Amino acid sequence: NVADNLTGSGSSSQANSFAIAADVNFFTTLADANAGARLPADFEVNGTVEIYNGNQSTAMKIYPHVGGNINNAATDANIVLSATKGSIFRRINATRWAAVYV
Repeated sequence: NVADNLTGSGSSSQANSFAIAADVNFFTTLADANAGARLPADFEVNGTVEIYNGNQSTAMKIYPHVGGNINNAATDANIVLSATKGSIFRRINATRWAAVYV
């Protein structure tokens, strides 16, 4: 499923970030320079989530689900998705996501 015209939210906070629910997610608006999105905790292992930052000038923060990590970084740490860039996230196991930038 695809979610379009999304708004990134939160204020440098995993808890307040936009909760991803779709397989493909296209963000067009960010609440501010600290806005972001959070990967789903209930997503199946080996499944993929695509996130695209369609904002022309502002990067966004992508957080793992609570207790998770992205690319083996610290637990709950975000990665930064640059303006007009995308990333594909694959659920590796119960806590780890792997990200490939596109």
